[in-house]
Amino acid sequence: MNGERACPRPSWRSLGWRLCLWLTLWPAVLATAQVAPISVVALSGQQAPGLPVGVTFGPIDFAFGFGYLNNTGHVSFLAFVEGPGITGANDRGIWVGRPGALSLAAREGNPAPDLPAGVVYGTLNGTPSLSGDGAVAFRASLAGPGVTWPDNDDALFGGPAGAVRLAAREGDFAPGPPGTTYGSITAASINS
Repeated sequence: MNGERACPRPSWRSLGWRLCLWLTLWPAVLATAQVAPISVVALSGQQAPGLPVGVTFGPIDFAFGFGYLNNTGHVSFLAFVEGPGITGANDRGIWVGRPGALSLAAREGNPAPDLPAGVVYGTLNGTPSLSGDGAVAFRASLAGPGVTWPDNDDALFGGPAGAVRLAAREGDFAPGPPGTTYGSITAASINS
């Protein structure tokens, strides 16, 4: 996981010349810092980048995983959203980028790339991993036509925020001897 570090909860950790702070305050705030100054990355109630006007970041809950800060100042994190049109089927997303320049990489309920029409991200699971060049990797459960548990309902995705691709899907053929398939998918990790 070259260039990638997770910050422990709820304190700070030295990252070479960087200092990473993941702060949970009310209203919820996600912030990072170099030695100086501190930059707000996401704030509860703030417009969520890449989503319709009025859809804002909700509680930033580290129960679903920590964010990442890499050595080039990029961050990746999973957050809840609130507002018009938000339901339990589309209330989480993954954002990647630098403070003030975040991009939505994935959102529950949105079409999952490289899969048949109608297959969507069901649940975004765990902490999105981050490479040194700002690419993201994450695990997601799937929903839609042809998706069955426990045969093919989990997948790994990765790439730049605007060009995430399917990396592996439970039940799909895997490299190796003929007939080898991907089994249980539990976590995502990416390097530079």
